[in-house]
Amino acid sequence: MEFHLMWDGREEIPPQPYEIEQAEWIIKHERELHDAFVNYMFKEYPAIRHDVQETTDISQEEMDRVLPLIDSITELKALILPCHFTICAIEGESVPMIGIGGDCTWEMEHGFGVIMKGLEPLKYGHEDISFTWYDFEDFMK
Repeated sequence: MEFHLMWDGREEIPPQPYEIEQAEWIIKHERELHDAFVNYMFKEYPAIRHDVQETTDISQEEMDRVLPLIDSITELKALILPCHFTICAIEGESVPMIGIGGDCTWEMEHGFGVIMKGLEPLKYGHEDISFTWYDFEDFMK
């Protein structure tokens, strides 16, 4: 996966030291971040599966195809594809807010998104929560 740093709306202003430190934190903790994200998705998977069953008119055959019963993280990895990270560096914090978004078998149109603060998962939703600042603001207070 490629890693790009973009400072939204600040093309002419260099990143602040805390922003660089928090971007470096992600690089340093890449493996732990990956593991925390995958473990969170595995833990949430039964609830995601239940929610799709309860809120859509999906057939059992389709359900078994896009949200099969799984027993391992390896099986989960076949159903999700993280595509991007959004970093929301917060001055005075030792770890950044991170949005992870991507594709999944059960939500082809909207994908999935997870908000994390460092290694702590905070929220699951559609992909847009992983890159819209107002979703991060709920956890920045």
